[in-house]
Amino acid sequence: MAITFQSHKEFLVSINEIDLLIKDAKDCLKDAFKYSILNKSALLLLLAKFENFLESALNEYIDQIKAVKPKPDILSEYLKVHSLNHVLNDSFVKKLKHYNTSVFKPIRKVIPLFDNTKKIEDIFINTNFNYGKHGHKEVIKLFKRIGIEDIFEKVKIYETKKSLINTKAKIDFSANINAMTNYRNLILHEDTSPSLTHQQIELYKKHSTKFSLALITTLKRNISRLKKLNSKKTSKLSAKKKHVKTKKKVKKKR
Repeated sequence: MAITFQSHKEFLVSINEIDLLIKDAKDCLKDAFKYSILNKSALLLLLAKFENFLESALNEYIDQIKAVKPKPDILSEYLKVHSLNHVLNDSFVKKLKHYNTSVFKPIRKVIPLFDNTKKIEDIFINTNFNYGKHGHKEVIKLFKRIGIEDIFEKVKIYETKKSLINTKAKIDFSANINAMTNYRNLILHEDTSPSLTHQQIELYKKHSTKFSLALITTLKRNISRLKKLNSKKTSKLSAKKKHVKTKKKVKKKR
């Protein structure tokens, strides 16, 4: 069965709205005021949609892992730690210090993450950005929760430089994220009008689209690898159980 991410399909459709704002901006080149407003609106909309896509994709990724029902020992240690941190939070620690017996409920929730005799059916990861936080460092933190150390090192995008010999150049997408975030902060928090052009918006949209595709490809690859590992693990356990049963039958016959 093919691995699909609905969040990516929705993102690709939704960012077409940016094209409408870019088109209107091109039509207002002689009106600096309108041109500025349209470019600012396009940038804010693009960044908001991109961040929403990252959260949705991560949420779908967790659902895909849960659907596999993997054994705990093939899961990322980072993922387990973040699950623990999410469930055994400050509220849990406070109750534990006061000997509140309600702490057993969250403990029971996370025990399957470490019991290799069982399949994991639930994972507890916060798939949202930290409130009010933006920029490439926050994107890195978001994906660290699922075991990807640096998402910008893991997911790379390129552009072809046309010459006598076409060459591929790496795009520093983390710099794109920071640039868009800086513009966002100037617009929202300082109420200024940075000198944005529609060409910049087009480039940010192009790179965001490329990164979204590369990200989904990476997540799909991770899920496929997890499925294979889990299948091997399950087959080995089944063979072991079968072997034990056979030995018991032989002993009974004797």
